[in-house]
Amino acid sequence: MRGDVVSARRATTTATKRALVERLLAAWALAPALRLGQLIENATERARHADGEAVDLFGVEDEDLVEILERSTAPAGTLCGARDPADPDGRTCVGDAEHKSDHTDGAARWVRR
Repeated sequence: MRGDVVSARRATTTATKRALVERLLAAWALAPALRLGQLIENATERARHADGEAVDLFGVEDEDLVEILERSTAPAGTLCGARDPADPDGRTCVGDAEHKSDHTDGAARWVRR
């Protein structure tokens, strides 16, 4: 981030940080054989931002990193999986399988797989 601009995807309060750590713990619990460093390395090595760029651990926003970890440990069938109609060969929705998004209302959580 440049200057005083803070991303909405950055944990800036104790409550937000606690919520993200709880989500990280839940994702880690789904991969109990991995050490934390292995979990992060494995997840970020395969992950790409929506623009196709590799994830840079130094610059990745907190919310984005936790989402990457959640996707990497999510059991099959628990994520929506819908393809972005505007980018059918690229982005996939990683919202919960039961979310009721038509994928045009902002509720879709698009990532490049």
